[in-house]
Amino acid sequence: MDELKDSPDVVWTGLLVLLDQLPLDARVAFLLSEVFDMRVDDVAALLRCDARHCRDLVEQARSHIQSVRHEHNVRGDKS
Repeated sequence: MDELKDSPDVVWTGLLVLLDQLPLDARVAFLLSEVFDMRVDDVAALLRCDARHCRDLVEQARSHIQSVRHEHNVRGDKS
């Protein structure tokens, strides 16, 4: 295990880079619901959208992060 690649700072920086590639509403929905553990209904109210759309935004962000992680793993890049 490469300590530099696995440090929390590198992981968070990588996550922030991935989130920056998303539309603002998907980024906010993901962070509030997944990182700050807010209820989707509450996040939807803040974003002024319905809960279904908010869940779609969270799933869009999650899918983006997972697809990039999968792409890195396929290339042998474990970051």
